[in-house]
Amino acid sequence: MSVIKERLQNLRQAIHRLGANAFYCTLSDAHLSEYIQEADKFLTYLSGFTGSNAQLIVTDNQALLWTDSRYWEQACQELEGSDIILMKEGAEAVAAPHEWLKSQSGLACVVLCTALESVSQITFKKLKESVSAVVDFRPSDIDNLWPDRPHRTINGLYIHHASSVSAHDKLKRLQSYLQSLDDFADTDSLLLTRLDDIAWLANLRGSDIEFNPVFLSWALVTKQEACLFIHLQALTEEIALHLQNAGWRVLPYESLETKLTEKNGLIWAREEDLNAKIFTLIQNRFKPCKHPVALWKAVKTPEEIAGLKEVMKADGQALEDFIEE
Repeated sequence: MSVIKERLQNLRQAIHRLGANAFYCTLSDAHLSEYIQEADKFLTYLSGFTGSNAQLIVTDNQALLWTDSRYWEQACQELEGSDIILMKEGAEAVAAPHEWLKSQSGLACVVLCTALESVSQITFKKLKESVSAVVDFRPSDIDNLWPDRPHRTINGLYIHHASSVSAHDKLKRLQSYLQSLDDFADTDSLLLTRLDDIAWLANLRGSDIEFNPVFLSWALVTKQEACLFIHLQALTEEIALHLQNAGWRVLPYESLETKLTEKNGLIWAREEDLNAKIFTLIQNRFKPCKHPVALWKAVKTPEEIAGLKEVMKADGQALEDFIEE
């Protein structure tokens, strides 16, 4: 655990150089996913904790890690000898991170959020209310502390032919829904940030995140236009034609912020789906909403139900074969 202690000490020095004395980060990515790429696991690098849910606070003389009951035993083992205190999230009398920060009168009340992309707007709001100032910990600051940081994974895409509803019809349904809203203006846009929502809507799958059939993407939909922001190196002629036929305009993944800045109307989104950086960018034009994509995704067609039954039969047979061996 001497390696973890050294990493935390290097972090503290970086915090001081930025004029702060407390640091916060969470185990997430720009899309607020639970399962993320190795390149986004700065918290894991700092603490040695390998679970999928955690928040970390580091001050001059303390380091604390919050995780839920799924990981309490694992965290006890992985944090042993690191001097990181396990905070059992959800347990009685265990304060939430923003509450703990607010209670620390000895701090200068400055907290750093690693690359605001990985912090939800709701969490960020609570943190801001608990401290006197927030200093952004930039991606370059992370790179300086994490010299062997893994490269971001960008894999190819494939069309999900098992869906009984075409990508064209799904997009048209969403645009019809927007047209039915009395206060959704022609210049307004709906922003989708959750990777599973976008994969379902476009009838595409990928493997940018291990063991998850999703791909890094954003979607911006108006009554008349739909833009899909993806890494262009993942495109093939087949995928490009599929998206064109479905009604999508493809733009580079990293151009979302520019597109949002260019937009004149309101940006509709679920607040819980927005990271703090995007919210900060659009806050003067943000319109909270509960879009129906997640609900539509949950309601299966008869064909999809039949397919699920066949999959469960195959899964059960595989499990039976394994046990018998």
